[in-house]
Amino acid sequence: MRAIWNGMISFGLVNIPVGLFPAVKERPFQFHFLHQKDQGRIRNQRICEECNTEIEYKDLVRGYEYEKGNYAVLTNKDLDRISLESNKHIAITDFVGEREIDPMFFDKPYYLAPGRNGEKAYALLRDVLKNTHKVGIGKLVLHTHEQLGAIRNRGPLLVLELLRFADEVRHPPVVKVPSARGPLQAS
Repeated sequence: MRAIWNGMISFGLVNIPVGLFPAVKERPFQFHFLHQKDQGRIRNQRICEECNTEIEYKDLVRGYEYEKGNYAVLTNKDLDRISLESNKHIAITDFVGEREIDPMFFDKPYYLAPGRNGEKAYALLRDVLKNTHKVGIGKLVLHTHEQLGAIRNRGPLLVLELLRFADEVRHPPVVKVPSARGPLQAS
C-alpha cells in the first residue's frame, strides 16, 4: 500500500519524515436512483444556473462565494501556491495527557510510518509518548484542508487521529432528562 501523504512530524528543531496510511476502510452503503419502468440508472447532470445548459467536468472551476452571487475563482495553480504553515508538516504545538481529549473530538485515524532515515527519531518519539502517556497535538494540511490531529502510540506504530475543531462539535440539545439517582436498589 502506498502512503497517501508524505511529510514531516516537526516540533522544536526535530523533523521526522513519515508517510500517512489510512487506518480504516470506508464501507458506505449506497442506494442508486433507478427508473422504475426499466431500472435504468439515473445520472446527475451539472446544469449551469445562468445559461441552463449541461456543463462538462473539464469546464468546471472552483469558486469561493465572498458575497452573495459574487465569486473569487481559484485555479489548481492558485491552490498549489497557497502556502499554509502546516503544508507537508505535522507541526506539533503541544503535548497533552492521553485522557485529556474528549472522544467526541476524534474523527478519523491514520497510521504513520517512518520515512527514510527517520527510524530512530520515530522510535524515540513513539517510546516517549508511550512512557509519558502523552499525545502530540498539531496541525497538517490533508486534502487541501488544514486539519487538527493527535499523534499517539499504538503498539510499534504511531497513529495520527484527526480531530474535530471545537466549533465543529455541537452543543447538546435542550431536552428533558431524568434526574440523577443513587445506586440502583432491588425492590
